[in-house]
Amino acid sequence: MKKRVKKELPLVIILVILNIIVLLFITFSVYNFFSKEKFLMSPTETCIGTNIFNCGAAQDKLTCGLTYIGFGKYCKWNSPNLKGLFCINKPCSELTVENCGLYGCNLVSSDYCAPLYSGNNPADSTRFNIVFVGVGFQDINDLQNAAKRVIDMDGLASRKVSSSGLMQIPTFMNNKNKFNFWYINRFKQFSKIDKDTIWNELYQLGWLNDCQNVLPNRIIPVFIYPGQNIPGAPYASYGRMYVTLTDCISPKSNCNPANPYPNLQDANIHEVLHTIPCLYDEYGAWGNANPDGHQPLQFTGTLSGNQIYQFFKGTYQDCLNNAPWKNYFGQDCGVSKNTIDCFSSKLPIDFLDGIDIGDRFCKLPGMKCWKEIGCFEGGAYADTNIWRSSSGGVMRNPYTGQIIGNDYISKWDQEIVQKVINKGPAVGKKWDSSSAWNYGIDCDATTTEFYP
Repeated sequence: MKKRVKKELPLVIILVILNIIVLLFITFSVYNFFSKEKFLMSPTETCIGTNIFNCGAAQDKLTCGLTYIGFGKYCKWNSPNLKGLFCINKPCSELTVENCGLYGCNLVSSDYCAPLYSGNNPADSTRFNIVFVGVGFQDINDLQNAAKRVIDMDGLASRKVSSSGLMQIPTFMNNKNKFNFWYINRFKQFSKIDKDTIWNELYQLGWLNDCQNVLPNRIIPVFIYPGQNIPGAPYASYGRMYVTLTDCISPKSNCNPANPYPNLQDANIHEVLHTIPCLYDEYGAWGNANPDGHQPLQFTGTLSGNQIYQFFKGTYQDCLNNAPWKNYFGQDCGVSKNTIDCFSSKLPIDFLDGIDIGDRFCKLPGMKCWKEIGCFEGGAYADTNIWRSSSGGVMRNPYTGQIIGNDYISKWDQEIVQKVINKGPAVGKKWDSSSAWNYGIDCDATTTEFYP
């Protein structure tokens, strides 16, 4: 009897061990299956874009189109040359193997919506999405360079066009993580160079869908082309609908050689400041001064939108007492931050003097008295009964000459820009040409609403 037990004992042990191994294998397989499925179907793994399938559609691996695959909780890029595909929530190295799946990925994929700046474009709904559409350039690289001169992320634009670009304005620089800059990676030349052809062929509205369809808020379009010495060629801001700029450095440009500032960088920034933060023109009915004996135009309208912050309607004394920027008086120039003390002339300076950027009325040569915060008459296409916060600035005179970032707009106007940035982009809204005229409310800092 004892002998038989001794002989069977090893067999029992072997069977027990085998059973344990089988149970462990089954348990591991079931756990792995369900954990993988939980990962695959996670809401953070939804792919956004054309020809992109739900990341959880495959049982054995993530499949997002033909370019992105993921096994288990590890994602990897399948194409090292892919453009326009990004992982957010945690940074992933650009187009390299990463464990971004551990954190959850939202993907943006488009053949034509390309980042102007590498690594600066997560599909984050809190970021403003500025989209450049270019026609008439020598090649795509030429378009990219033109757009980068306007944006000027690295501060090098002034080496080419004398003045700084948008992101060198302190308020924008301090909020650069609130902006994405894209370009439509499509190439088109004008069929011929004349005013009507440029008007007809520049506005490739259908191309905007390349970015709008894969981004989480309403895009802000920027149409740009090599400048041409043609009267009546397109150039202006239409608020949040879109802005049209020219690049006079492109080899395809033919800008007016008689223009004292042929690079037009200052004017480009002027128009972009109309479009993104919806700043209004600060010049009067006759520009910066009153030529040819024209009579001054009195402001009789009602301030609305960001005009409520940017201007004050009434007398000079009323402005000193009640302007929205009264707590900023004296800043940006002079000894006292509370006293307007940089000017040699008695204030207020009459609008006929046409003061803007320059030191003609400054106490000392070279002093930037035009930056000092006070009450200065004229703005919103009127000459009297309306006051602005500084005597100069690019919204007053877009053809000033060389301007560094901090000198484009007054400290108070930068506060208005900050209000618009704080309001944020139109999340969940889409750009379309049929209702674009209504998008001005998107940058109205007096309200938190967005147009449908």
